[in-house]
This record gives sequence, C-alpha cells and structure tokens, in this order.
Amino acid sequence: MDGKSLPIGSPLIKTYLHWAHQATIIAKHDKYLPWVYSNFVQLYTISDEREIKVDYLSYDGPYPRFPGITMNWFERKLFTDAQIDLKHFIVTCIDNDKFVEVSLDEYYIPVKSSFQHTHYVHPTLIYGYNLNKQTYLAVGFDNAMIFREIEIAFSDLANGFYYSEWAGIGFLNTETPIEYTNSSLEFNLPLIKRYVHDFIHSSNSFPNLPRKSSCLGAETYNEIGRKLMDSRLSDDIRSFHIFHEHKQIMLLRLSYMLENSIVSAAGLKEIHQAYRELEQLCLLLRNRRLKHRESGKFDVVTAEKYVKDLEVIRSKEIDALTALYSLL
Repeated sequence: MDGKSLPIGSPLIKTYLHWAHQATIIAKHDKYLPWVYSNFVQLYTISDEREIKVDYLSYDGPYPRFPGITMNWFERKLFTDAQIDLKHFIVTCIDNDKFVEVSLDEYYIPVKSSFQHTHYVHPTLIYGYNLNKQTYLAVGFDNAMIFREIEIAFSDLANGFYYSEWAGIGFLNTETPIEYTNSSLEFNLPLIKRYVHDFIHSSNSFPNLPRKSSCLGAETYNEIGRKLMDSRLSDDIRSFHIFHEHKQIMLLRLSYMLENSIVSAAGLKEIHQAYRELEQLCLLLRNRRLKHRESGKFDVVTAEKYVKDLEVIRSKEIDALTALYSLL
C-alpha cells in the first residue's frame, strides 16, 4: 500500500485545536450534528498574568469527550523507552483506521508560522500518509493561520517530535461505544435550556467548574473588555474568533431547530434574525481587531471603543437568549 487517508470533514469549531481535531473527525458524518447543536452554548474565560482567552464550557467540563472517540496517549519518554518506531507506529495506526495526534515543536515544520522562528509545541492531527512522497496528511493551522489540510514530511515530523522540549503521541479510537464517552447523539433540548439559562445569568449549573477566576456566559464580554485595557496582557485574537464562531454555531443550531420544528417557528424566526445581526457584529469586530493587531496601533481610546462594542453585543445576546429561553 502506497498510502491511505481516513475520512475527515470541515469542522464547525476550529479556534482551538483541542476542539478542532475531534470536530474534524466527526464533521464527515451528519449523525453527529444533533450532538454538536446540543453543545457549544456556554462560554467561560481562562486568564493568568500573561493572557486571557474565551473557550466553550460543557456539562462534561472544559475539555469534554466527543461521542464515540477516546484518546490513547503516550508521553515521548514512554514511547521511546518502549523502542517504538515513529513512522511505523503512525502508519500502522492509520492502516487500522486510527487517527494520530502528535504534540511536537512547530519550529521544525515548514508549513507552520513558527518554522525556524519560534520554538512552539503544539498538537497536530494526522489522518493519512503517502509513502511515495514520504509525507503525512494532517490538519492544522498553516503559516497564514488558516486551519486546513496540510502535508508534513516524515523527516520534519520526526525532528519536531524528537527535538521538542516536550512531546507526546497518541491515537484516537473512533469506534468507542457512545455510552462510554458520556454522550448521546440525540438533540438534547433540556441541556440547551440549561446552557441558555447559565449564559444569561453568567452562572454554571454543572459540577465541573472552571477556575475560580473565570467569568461565565454573558460576563465574558465584560471581562474581555476589562482585559483589553490592560497593556500587560498578550495580544491574543482568539477570544474574538470564539465570539464570532459562537454566533455561527448558534445560527446553525437555530436553523436546525426551525427545520425540525423543535419549538415554535414564529418566535424562533425573530431570534434567528437577531443572531444573524450578532454574527455580523462579531465578524466586523474580529476583523477590526485583526487590523489593529497587524498595524500595532492600539491605545486607550481604541480599547474603550471595543469595550462599548462588546457591551452592545452582550446586551443584544442576552435579549435574544431570554426570548429563546421562553420558547424552550
């Protein structure tokens, strides 16, 4: 066999790789859409002295399990102590229909923005290989920060794995029984209702709590606004990507509910339109943030404008979700 590739799709969630990799795997199959549309409602902040970011929170915690997928992971020391050949392991996993995730130093990967510039350890999902070209087929962010299918030479991946400050490798089993992953493929309206309530009230009804310093739901907009005024934090664009991605998923969720007559169509159409407007507001805000980041021009007056815009989005979203909650 000269090569093989496992089926993948275009993920709805791609801002963070801990979501994007498994979302890429399930995106090929429509049967997972009800699960996707039952989640990715609640948001929370993660912050320290260097940065702040926004991510999704679920009933299963900050890093929930995807339905039918389990990860089997080896730290590099265990992997090398067992004298396992890297290429043989990856090829064998793919031949047995197992996706592979590798944490490596992207300094050694030509398609990455860190190539020969910055030592940056990050995971990569491998879904295939080509023996003739001596390359792995993978997905990830390229040097333009676009999430897409990429190719990595066998030798480059080996360098990134073995010369990294730390590294690991594992395979993803996509044939795990659904009940073992604490999931269901059914559309879960009671769960959505709980998420919507928690978002509106900036609360968390589930026992898997984020950090004590975290903000939840609608309060995440205020927290990002406050942190934008702090010049000590890194210039992280990902929160604005999440805000926009969150609205895109909300629109798809509402469309699914309309198409399947899950709740009253009359009220839902108005909420759907409200989220169209919110999606556009978040897209404009994200694009403006990208321009300011590229130009390097960001002062107090600019930050104050973002704070006001985030408050507008927060207010409009609370109104839209309050209307949705009354229908659920």
